[in-house]
Amino acid sequence: MSKNHEIIENILSGLIASIPFDIDSKSLEYNESDGSYWFKIKTNNPHNFIGKDGEVLHALSTLARRIIEEEKEFEEPRPQIVIEVNDYQ
Repeated sequence: MSKNHEIIENILSGLIASIPFDIDSKSLEYNESDGSYWFKIKTNNPHNFIGKDGEVLHALSTLARRIIEEEKEFEEPRPQIVIEVNDYQ
């Protein structure tokens, strides 16, 4: 596991843990073709994470990207982060 992968997983897992919604599973996958990371969440209540027209998910994704941008130990370049809830992104 790369240093970037570990940093991203810790940040996103901590962020999700601070939200009082139940999740069934979460995973972080690296897409080698474009260098992006996909944080996949499975839950029985996806509307809590997605919101109307994806507004909550968009806000969560923006917050995650900002936190990662500020991480000092991150190896360049900063990758694209995609958060997906029950296959919705």
